[in-house]
Amino acid sequence: MGIDQRNSLFIELFWPHVALICAFAVGAGVFGFFTNLIYRCCGCRKKRKWTWIGLTGLCSSRIPVCLRAFLWYAVVFGAVPALLFTTHEYSAIWGYFSLRMDKMTFFMFLYYLYRVVAYTFANYPYNRPAKKHRKSVMEQIGVLVPCHKSADEIADTLKSILKNHIPPGNIVVADNANTDEPPDDTRERVKDVDSKIKYIFVQQGLKTRAFWEAIQFLPPKVKYIIHIDDDTIFLEGFHFDLRPFEEDPDLSGVSWGIAMFPRSTVERLVDFEFKQFSQWRYWRGISSTTWFCHGIIGLWRRDRFELMLEQHPFLPFGEDNWIGSMNMMAGYHLGCDLRNIVYTFAPPDLTDWFQCCGGAFKREQGYGAANVWKQRAKRWFVNAPRRIIWRLYFFFFYSTENLIGDIIYRFELSIHLLGIFVTLAAPFIVVKACMDGQVIPMLYFKAYYCLINLLLSCYLNYWLWGHRKDLQVSFVTILLFPFYKIFLHLCAVYGHWRCLFYYIPWFPFRTGLFTIDRETGAEYGVLKGEVLVEDTQDVEDVINARLRESSLYKGTHSRSRSGSGALTGGTSGYLRIPISDHQIISSNRRGPSKGRFHVVPEGK
Repeated sequence: MGIDQRNSLFIELFWPHVALICAFAVGAGVFGFFTNLIYRCCGCRKKRKWTWIGLTGLCSSRIPVCLRAFLWYAVVFGAVPALLFTTHEYSAIWGYFSLRMDKMTFFMFLYYLYRVVAYTFANYPYNRPAKKHRKSVMEQIGVLVPCHKSADEIADTLKSILKNHIPPGNIVVADNANTDEPPDDTRERVKDVDSKIKYIFVQQGLKTRAFWEAIQFLPPKVKYIIHIDDDTIFLEGFHFDLRPFEEDPDLSGVSWGIAMFPRSTVERLVDFEFKQFSQWRYWRGISSTTWFCHGIIGLWRRDRFELMLEQHPFLPFGEDNWIGSMNMMAGYHLGCDLRNIVYTFAPPDLTDWFQCCGGAFKREQGYGAANVWKQRAKRWFVNAPRRIIWRLYFFFFYSTENLIGDIIYRFELSIHLLGIFVTLAAPFIVVKACMDGQVIPMLYFKAYYCLINLLLSCYLNYWLWGHRKDLQVSFVTILLFPFYKIFLHLCAVYGHWRCLFYYIPWFPFRTGLFTIDRETGAEYGVLKGEVLVEDTQDVEDVINARLRESSLYKGTHSRSRSGSGALTGGTSGYLRIPISDHQIISSNRRGPSKGRFHVVPEGK
């Protein structure tokens, strides 16, 4: 009788939510794998093309913002609630916000058990720096460094890159700000490090545009691109391993480990978070696919990175995750190499009004994110709800070309989607708990959450990372980490609802307006300012090199400073590149509208 009772309890906890997640993950994984297999066998699987994200963005970017916002509010906050009330479904939906402490606790136990297994299989390797770098390999690698008010940090970043034997001529620093001239002396600091490093200034503060402009100035010999933040430091002895790219043609990029300079309490918490996040990204890489290379650092095939930038939505935040999403939609995947770890800066404070755990360092991250709240709640966490429709597409159609990997990917994606909906539902759950008198059980559940996070952190720090003293953190950091995660959950709740109320309706995709249709972008007021380059750079060689590579304009154009479309004199020490010249530089494209490029003929 006791056995039957235990079995019935287990079935009750497992059914239906956990069972449905497992069934959907396995079913969708099998469907995606065999669909992809059929495509490959029939030879109808097309790659190297614009994705649905790019194509829909190309269409929606032309819709007036006010009309877009009106339709969004009318449908999401008008028609949908009205439909629920007229059909009397609101009471049934309201019941879903009731707490089931037994099922919630059981689900959390299973989830963290899965994390323990994943972390154990995807542990950090021993720290063995590379002894030497082959010159032939390093000459194929270029570095893009987008920066903003970076005079105090850029020199250390560039020196750490050069210490790893990357040629200075393969490095492009893309300063960008909403000003006519650079806001500080970053240019002088760059030239003090090495005069061969290219420096450009984009008169618009947008990281994605800085990437797009900078990539045009890389030498043609560069086949791989490292994007790195302006305050990120390479350690000596980096492993620049290109063999995975040679062995796997579908591998687009590789992510590396990320850690923070642990100077204050908050920075140490962010450091511990990113070390775990890097390890989880490694688990995804070996089990299915890494979802995206974090914007802090990443190594990409140049052609893939250009293809993703060409159809990028150019939203203010979250450029890295959009690039990863489009990469998956194009049928490619990403990997992770934890032999390499970079160090960068973290916001020193939790909020702008609570600074007792912060530090004196006030470096502003990402154009003003001087605290964790602003960085996460108002920037990083405002994108996840916007990608739900694409995540659902991946759930049914994306394939890693490995059946087990496809199933694991669906498990990961199910947990991710469930997390988005639970985050959006959090305010309703709290209100329902208060109405049902379940506040105390809810606090018990949070206590259990803190305890299980504490145990996992101890397992990681003292057992799995026992061979890596450079990764281990203090016990105080471990004790505070569960509460830091609760703070991140609050940031996520605010960020997700900010996405629905503000970010989606008022920040449309701007696909193509910075890349394939720049004149329209300038006409709409989206593409602002020009690109300033130094007099000492042979910009004409860059333009003509890109022209020679273009199948559309090959052998038909050559630019000189005397032509009407020539580089024009601008701010002292710079040359200005007009919009038409940028379209020529960007003409080697595979997008749907490559025939629409406007080129000013010589003599016109």
